Amino acid sequence: MPEVARVLTVVTLAAMIAIVIFVAYSFIDTSLAKAMVLRQALSFPLDDASEGTLRMMMGIGLVAMLVQLYILNSVRDLFGLYARGIFLTDDNGHAITRIGLGLITLPLVRFILEPLWTLLLTHGLDERSVSISVSSTGIGLMLGGILMLMIGRSMSEAVRLRLENEAFV
Repeated sequence: MPEVARVLTVVTLAAMIAIVIFVAYSFIDTSLAKAMVLRQALSFPLDDASEGTLRMMMGIGLVAMLVQLYILNSVRDLFGLYARGIFLTDDNGHAITRIGLGLITLPLVRFILEPLWTLLLTHGLDERSVSISVSSTGIGLMLGGILMLMIGRSMSEAVRLRLENEAFV
């Protein structure tokens, strides 16, 4: 298990670095930015969007990227603990709790981003519109996050009880 956890720690770190490089480059190459925004499944055509609008959308989207990096860093921390052979400690519980909080936060951030993006895209037009949607992916992430949060809290409580029992023995 520790060998696999070491590999996963490195893979997670590489993913974090790749995300940062990819997003930084997308500010330079707006066609890449356009592809990233289209991936978010906005129903508005981006053909008329200026480079400034795309960069503003990407800037606002950095909030979601920061949440994703927070989740990945928490996962990396957890894998790091496993790689060192640390399986049932309060640190493990806190790492799992942080992963859960990130998974709960990410869909909420995306829920807020879409209306902001649609406002940016319709700015200056005769009619402004706002798009709000709830996705099944977002609901799944929130449910998974709540589950991870409960597992992390349960693990921390189990560690506390173990330490309390060891004190009596």
